[in-house]
Formats: sequence, C-alpha cells, structure tokens
Amino acid sequence: MKNFFISIWWATKTRRDPYIRWWVLELDSNNAEAWAGLEDIGNYYVTLAQTALRNRQVEEVKKYLASLNEVNSQAFSVSTLKKQYQQIEAEANRLYQEKQKEQTLQEHVSDLLETCQQYFEAGNLIGIGETALTCYQSVLVIEENNASALAGLKRIEDYYRIRANTALDDRRFDDAERYIANLEKVNPQLSDLANLRQRLADIKN
Repeated sequence: MKNFFISIWWATKTRRDPYIRWWVLELDSNNAEAWAGLEDIGNYYVTLAQTALRNRQVEEVKKYLASLNEVNSQAFSVSTLKKQYQQIEAEANRLYQEKQKEQTLQEHVSDLLETCQQYFEAGNLIGIGETALTCYQSVLVIEENNASALAGLKRIEDYYRIRANTALDDRRFDDAERYIANLEKVNPQLSDLANLRQRLADIKN
C-alpha cells in the first residue's frame, strides 16, 4: 500500500514540490529519487541566490535563502548545500550591513550639506569655528568628489574673488587684502590669486 501511494503522488505534477518529496520520504526514507530531487531544488535556489548576490540584490538573496531553507535543513547533512547556504547567507548579511552603512553615511552627508547651506546663507563663510568652508571640506573628507560640496566651495571662491576685484576698483586696499587672503584659504591653487596681488601692488604704487 505504501508503494502504491508513492507511485501515485510521484506521477503527479507536484513531484517538484519539496513538501511532496518530504512526504514521499516519510513513507520511504530511503527513496533515492526523492533525496536527489531535494538536492536539485536546493541547488536551484543556491544558483538563484548566487546570481542575486552578484547583482547586489540583497532582498532577492534573502528570499531565495528562505526558499532554500524550506527545502529543510535535514537535506543539507547529506549534500554540499549546507555549506553553500551558510556562505551565501554570510555574504548576504555582509552586503546588507554594507548597504545600511552606506545609507547611513549618505544621510550624514545630506545633513552636512544642509548645514553648509545654512552657514552660507547666514554669511558665515570663513572664520573661527564651524563655517561654510570647513563644512564643505568635511563633506569632501567623507566623499572627495561630492558635486554639491565642490559647487559650494566654488560659490565661496566666487564670492571672495568678486569682492576683491570690487574693493580694488574702489581702492579699498585693506578690504582687498582681506578678501584675497580669504580667497587663498578657499583655494590656494587659484591662478587668479597672483593676478589680484599684482593688481593690488600696482594700484598701491
């Protein structure tokens, strides 16, 4: 009678269902085809999980690992699936933590940029303590090519260059010297610095 039920269920479309395979194994614990089938199902989900892992699709990895786990951990003791499962799970957790850290870092950078903008709008560009300059520089320490921070520094640079030229036009030498000094703090490599200093010297003479 046991073999009759096994043959009936094994001939149906449900033969690929891991639960059916476990049902068969409950009736016949030595059924080689059922054990092989479970391993095939396990390998199928391992392949899907590995592909998702390569594509950094963490949620997909976790979904396939959950499906793999449903195959039942008992099957892992007679195959290499347990090791594969553990490796993928460990990598998925590492990747998830990495993404969480990256997300936290991006949120921190976003908050910093908002603070930098507030400093700039308040006219707190350069000076003692936290300023727009130091704030944008802090962002670049975290993310050296951050476009918003680079644009912020360029705005500060433009601010002092325009005011230095205006002060020179008005022959306000002290103001011009101060603006040129601040401009150098923003960008010591700026080619306009030499031109501004030369212009200041020429006007003074």
